Amino acid sequence: MQIPAKIYLVPTPGEDGQIIWSIIDDASAGTGDAVVFLRGDLVDRGRRQVRMAEWCKAAFGSEHADSVEQRAVRFLEESIEAYQASGASAEMAHRLVDHIFSRPSGALAQELGGVGITLLLLAAAAGLSADDQEVLEMERVLSKSLQHFRDRNEAKNAAGFDVTKGGATSQRNDAKVNL
Repeated sequence: MQIPAKIYLVPTPGEDGQIIWSIIDDASAGTGDAVVFLRGDLVDRGRRQVRMAEWCKAAFGSEHADSVEQRAVRFLEESIEAYQASGASAEMAHRLVDHIFSRPSGALAQELGGVGITLLLLAAAAGLSADDQEVLEMERVLSKSLQHFRDRNEAKNAAGFDVTKGGATSQRNDAKVNL
């Protein structure tokens, strides 16, 4: 996917009074074909963060939503899945984990900044918009029931990935989970 040279935001009032933003690229401008539709509350990243934090609490409860370590486990899962989807090898991932854990831990705030920059660069190398992919994934997630995600979360927890209940993140768990 190529990132369009120009993007037009076209606001349209939704049935519930919220603005629906149509993003039109220069190839479809004038045709009325929208590339993607965004709700008004998904346009700003800060608002998306608040919305997803609220969703997380509703889906998994405050104990999971507010646990930095539990959220980090889920972040690692998604990061590994993106790494795998890029065609990279498990062997390299294992070597990298060993290398990183052989060094002192960094500061979370700075490391999160590094994650954000690296995500932008990975998306650029893949010819994708990180922002667009984030919004599309949010729309996909929010279109499913909370129970769908509760069930998936319970399967992961049962496999030993619940650090809020004493799950050992440093121990290997060979349980197979279909996520």
